[in-house]
Amino acid sequence: MTNEVLNTMKTRRSCRCYLDKMPEPEALNAVLEAGTWAPTGMGRQSPVIVCIQNKADRDTLSKMNAAVMGGNGDPFYGAPCVAVVLVDKTIPTCVEDGSLVMGNMLNAAESVGLSACWIHRAKEMFETAEGQALLKKWGVPNAENLRGVGNCILGYAAEGGKKAPAPRKENYVVLVKREKAGCFVPRLWLRAGQTAAVLCRQGCPPAGVGLHGGAVQPAVPPRGNAAGQRRQKLPRRRAGRHDADSCRV
Repeated sequence: MTNEVLNTMKTRRSCRCYLDKMPEPEALNAVLEAGTWAPTGMGRQSPVIVCIQNKADRDTLSKMNAAVMGGNGDPFYGAPCVAVVLVDKTIPTCVEDGSLVMGNMLNAAESVGLSACWIHRAKEMFETAEGQALLKKWGVPNAENLRGVGNCILGYAAEGGKKAPAPRKENYVVLVKREKAGCFVPRLWLRAGQTAAVLCRQGCPPAGVGLHGGAVQPAVPPRGNAAGQRRQKLPRRRAGRHDADSCRV
């Protein structure tokens, strides 16, 4: 199955070389709005997005990010715009919330013709006095309770800014299939302690083996005794029911 959204997710690549051109306002606003629609824990919307287009502040952020690594280059790869994602650290799901916002913006950028990349170390940047001063300068509310999650750099890709995708690794997805519904096994008469290796018509495990691999109790023997009392039939299990016991016979 494929559609426009899935295709965007598959073709998006991080960009690490940008033109000196600010994103068009309409495209930029679409990316930022996409970030606000990311799912958050209990719908509490813990993240805050601060979009930096001012070159002086952009360059300050770049130097702060480089300093965390002990370098002096430009970790923003020349991108003219940076959307910083911060979260309320008093909320237990804050990092997950901020990460989903970053993911939404990365995919949205691709869909509107922009390029983007997640630049890490936002946490360290805004733990510094310089980072806190910037938040106050920008008028960000609740600044003292915010921590950085990521820097989403945005712009237009320069030649060579994107690499071809790597093949997806083996065993990326482990599929645990659901139990089959509507199973029915013909009931057999068994003596005490016996089990029957009978598969139902839909391929459920043999009797005596649970649906999740564990052992189950042996099938209940017919009522009666060795003295020849008449055996009483057990009630038939309703057809269509399927639970942990439905494959016992």
